[in-house]
Amino acid sequence: MIKRDLYYERIPTKSLREDVRYLGDILGRVIKKQEGQSFFKLVEDTRLLSKANLANKHVKDPFKNILNKIKNLNPQNTFKLARAFNHFMNFINLSESIDASRNLDEYENNQKGTKNKNIFIDEIFEELFKNKKISNSKIYNLAKNLNIGVVLTAHPTEVKRRTLIQKYHKIIEILEQRDLLKKYPSKINILDKKLYDEVTIIWNTDELKRFKPTPSDEARWGLAVIEDSLWETIPKVYRRLNDIFVKNMGKGLPKNFNPIEFGSWMGGDRDGNPNVTAMVTKEVVLLSRWEAAKLYEKQLTKLLRSLSMSKCSKKILRKTGKVFDPYRVFLRPLRDKMRKTHILIKEHLVNKKPLEEKKLLSTKEEILAPLRIVRESLEQNQSENIANGDLLDLMRRAKCFGINLAKLDIRQESSRHSQLISEIIKKKYKSNYLKWSEDKKINFLSTQIKNKKI
Repeated sequence: MIKRDLYYERIPTKSLREDVRYLGDILGRVIKKQEGQSFFKLVEDTRLLSKANLANKHVKDPFKNILNKIKNLNPQNTFKLARAFNHFMNFINLSESIDASRNLDEYENNQKGTKNKNIFIDEIFEELFKNKKISNSKIYNLAKNLNIGVVLTAHPTEVKRRTLIQKYHKIIEILEQRDLLKKYPSKINILDKKLYDEVTIIWNTDELKRFKPTPSDEARWGLAVIEDSLWETIPKVYRRLNDIFVKNMGKGLPKNFNPIEFGSWMGGDRDGNPNVTAMVTKEVVLLSRWEAAKLYEKQLTKLLRSLSMSKCSKKILRKTGKVFDPYRVFLRPLRDKMRKTHILIKEHLVNKKPLEEKKLLSTKEEILAPLRIVRESLEQNQSENIANGDLLDLMRRAKCFGINLAKLDIRQESSRHSQLISEIIKKKYKSNYLKWSEDKKINFLSTQIKNKKI
């Protein structure tokens, strides 16, 4: 079986080595089943030659034996051989991700998970609190005033399909479940079957994009990153940071704590890309709003199912009247507006129906205002733990992602700005801006911007 890459012997932890070996075994079984014993032997021979070359540091031409092995292969087998090792390298990356997560869990449980300092944000702030030269209040102010902007970009040379990214995510989930259920052999057998099925599908899936992505395709990729990863991660990061301050200062971070915001160039970067037009930018903005509405609707539906309590504030009762489940009645209009928003945008994008803007969710405050009322009600009725659970996570998502998930940065090639300004100045001041000196341009624009005249 394929058990290790060239650097397998250098893999640091036992758990990581076991995951790499396990995934290699599964991949080897799939290759043998799908491609036959002969091709499987080719893969194994190539691996063993690679391992031998790594072990023997005195070989002058370490790749000669491998080249002799593969140089006469037909193009089909060469391609399949490259695919086999490419998939295995991807599986090693997945194993390393799992190991990092395992390391974090160990750190959180007993602080013995890693010997490296300042890997996790928890450790950074813990070290700050231990530094007696910095007051706790200064650390607190530093944290609450954090302003972190993360910009998502894409490139047309990105070749990995979202289909495979999702498959890799399933593999990570299976490995995590195996860690939790390792004492239950019958459940492990079920997970092994699931993993074998996933790897079989991966092997039989074309992993390359066959067409150059459009700006809209790139934007969809960026939205997929948010949906598949960042959407779940952001509340966890905020919760961990808050726990640090509760532990060290006896108080949490402000309720409006929102240090992270996301931006994106995808669909707004006109600098050298003639395919990004005004229509493309509009489509990308609507795609973002559509995706956001879907995600919020899903979370609100989950929240509605959980908030079955009847004890609530007078503010909510004034809206709902006497009902058995006031929180559900109170939040249902917001959930329904989310649903209407993504349905109407989809109808506009797919079926070209006119978009009724007034029926769409238009600001993140429309999300936050009713959620604040629900949170206040829960806190007033001895349910602070409920207020600080899924509800708070949703509020933090709304503050971070807004109604578009990421702010769209509009970038334009500088000569286009010069042409626009030149036309304005030509009409208003009867002068040729393009012939001005650089100092004159800077002084004029600075004055106009300060006086808000241009």
